[in-house]
Amino acid sequence: MRGTRRYDLSQSARSRLLHQLAIDPLTMRLADLVVSVSESLTREISGARGADPPAKFKTIIGYVDSARLNAAAHSAVEPEVEALAAFPLVVGAGRMAPEKGFRHLLERFAAIKPAEPDAKLLLLGDGRSLNELARHSSELGLSTHVGVAEDLSPFDVIFLGFRSDPHRYFRFARVFVFSSMTEGFPNMLSEALATGVPILAVDGPWGAREVLGLSADPMNNPFPTTSPVETDFGTLMPRMDEPEFASVWEAYLLDRLRHDRRSPELTRRQRHRLAQLDVAHA
Repeated sequence: MRGTRRYDLSQSARSRLLHQLAIDPLTMRLADLVVSVSESLTREISGARGADPPAKFKTIIGYVDSARLNAAAHSAVEPEVEALAAFPLVVGAGRMAPEKGFRHLLERFAAIKPAEPDAKLLLLGDGRSLNELARHSSELGLSTHVGVAEDLSPFDVIFLGFRSDPHRYFRFARVFVFSSMTEGFPNMLSEALATGVPILAVDGPWGAREVLGLSADPMNNPFPTTSPVETDFGTLMPRMDEPEFASVWEAYLLDRLRHDRRSPELTRRQRHRLAQLDVAHA
């Protein structure tokens, strides 16, 4: 299985309930072997809480082509976008859909903008929510642009749209924010490991904590992190949609923008982790 059913925000509540109570349990009982892409997802579909999942539930984490990702991380980008490296830059990427959390990222960015007026937010990806997110950005008082322009420096938020190998843009940022509220195996987070960019990642259902080198939460809490957890590869963060964690997010975003934490050592550690997620090991 590739992604969560129980917490999938792209499904209707009725569809989630139907799968959770009927379709998925029947499928699991009939199957001889069930393979998922993260240990947390294995725990969800097997119902394991505080104990090991039954033997027929297996996890195979990691199936990236690390050599290709490392090579693509240095590919050329539009010079207008590369020029944004002169500013304190936040980057996010993924499908423009509610479950990816970009609305919350825009709100946290708007909150810190007065304290860091030169900061910019670059978002890569396309999807049904793109226009809605651009409107919300403008409503927050942020100067917003969709696409590429000859000069992007006047804008606070740039929605660049779909780009192949989006992680090649990450290397110009002070921080990559993984804001997704639901996942299975977070491809975009693993791709960020090829770039040496400091990472702030929502610890949600599922997979982010495992990509960043931690074990699955044994009780399978969907959002187990309530205060930031530093790992060798990035920082796991509380959920972004809860007001009680807003100040934490804002403090960490400001810290990453004001202190450039990119380093050869971080790049080395992230590349090592990416190699562990390579398809050859899977």
